[in-house]
Amino acid sequence: MTKKLVVLISIFADLLLSIQSSEAGSTKFAFVVTMENTDADEIYGKSKRAPYINEALMPKYARAVNFNDPLPIKIPSEPHYIWMEAGTNVFPDQTFVSDDDPSISNSTGSSDHLVDRI
Repeated sequence: MTKKLVVLISIFADLLLSIQSSEAGSTKFAFVVTMENTDADEIYGKSKRAPYINEALMPKYARAVNFNDPLPIKIPSEPHYIWMEAGTNVFPDQTFVSDDDPSISNSTGSSDHLVDRI
């Protein structure tokens, strides 16, 4: 079941802006294009709704087709984005459940995130 919060398109490229990787097949860059409040089936294959995504990005790059956000749709956006990047919204020092402004009480010291694993 695709939640109506995020369509996640992950674009992986070994070559980007003429920068070559030193290892064959390694990922140098990962871009995430997030479409809030839109199901994937409303974007993928719908060139009139999203021409750049469908005609320029999807034929050339990888995309996530099995992303499932387990958080309740009723909570604000920020915890969903944190879950998308970290695989959780619960950390030893903070549980994200709101869209509060960044602060000491609305942040985490955790470095266990997707970007650290690429």
